[in-house]
Amino acid sequence: MDNTKKTLQQSIKSRLDQLLMEMLKIICKGKALLETEVKKKLIERLAMKMIDKVKEKDVKYSNKVFEENSSDNNVESCE
Repeated sequence: MDNTKKTLQQSIKSRLDQLLMEMLKIICKGKALLETEVKKKLIERLAMKMIDKVKEKDVKYSNKVFEENSSDNNVESCE
């Protein structure tokens, strides 16, 4: 009876250790997925900021070209 009880305890302990390892793997995998999602969001935000900067530069350049063309037209109309 003692031997059976000892074997059963070892079996339970072994299974518990396996379950704990599986839980740890799941937690780590979930954390990795979470970190990946956070990185993805950061990259998306960075990309949006870069796009906004490029658009801002385009608008400034367009305004500058428009002002130059307007001033050229004003000079021609004065002549």
